[in-house]
Amino acid sequence: MVDQLEDGGHVERPSTAAALRAVPQHVFRPDVSVATTYADQPQPIGDGQTVSAPHAVAWIIDELALSPGDHILEVGTGCGYHAAVTAAVVDDGRVWSVECRGSLAGTARERLSRLGCDVSVRHSLSG
Repeated sequence: MVDQLEDGGHVERPSTAAALRAVPQHVFRPDVSVATTYADQPQPIGDGQTVSAPHAVAWIIDELALSPGDHILEVGTGCGYHAAVTAAVVDDGRVWSVECRGSLAGTARERLSRLGCDVSVRHSLSG
């Protein structure tokens, strides 16, 4: 998948490509086939939400120009995939993520913990 994103011009920074390769995307979508998980399109994750297409995750991380040691606040944890890729880029930095849907926050927190990602997930209602 990452090779295709690079070939298509969707990944510019080597740190982004390395992070995309390091994070097993299929772990964040255990309910679908691996082939479907790695398709470059948004996909449903439950509770009416979607995970962004991999090219969109790559674009955002490239544009942020993240570096090891950065501290990041992500709004909208979803399944946790984007937070995991971000954590892989900032390496010894910190990632905090906020999700308004309790079921998604809990599941993402468990997945990220199992993977050893240094991401703190909070459930917070808006308003």
